[in-house]
Amino acid sequence: MFVIRVDDGNGTREVETSPWTVRQWELHQKLRLSQLGQRGFGMDDYMFLAWRELTDQGEISATFDKWARSLKVCEIVNRSTDDGETDENADPNSPSPSEVSEG
Repeated sequence: MFVIRVDDGNGTREVETSPWTVRQWELHQKLRLSQLGQRGFGMDDYMFLAWRELTDQGEISATFDKWARSLKVCEIVNRSTDDGETDENADPNSPSPSEVSEG
């Protein structure tokens, strides 16, 4: 699925999303993952996936908006395969890693 690096003031961590979390994103956005080529994937999408996963794991209890405002970093992590090549299954529509500045 997706690996997203976040820092919400409690240290930097990598959040690996589950199929359940992606399903929750689809319901929230009223889209299918297969429609990303038409729409693209934005910062709100990454934030929601990370928040939903951390909430489901019981690691955070803040509302989405409150948690999203606390973020110092939110970026997609590109994983490498064992032979050092970039994962071919990575989302080609993903933007380069972006940092969210404290507003």
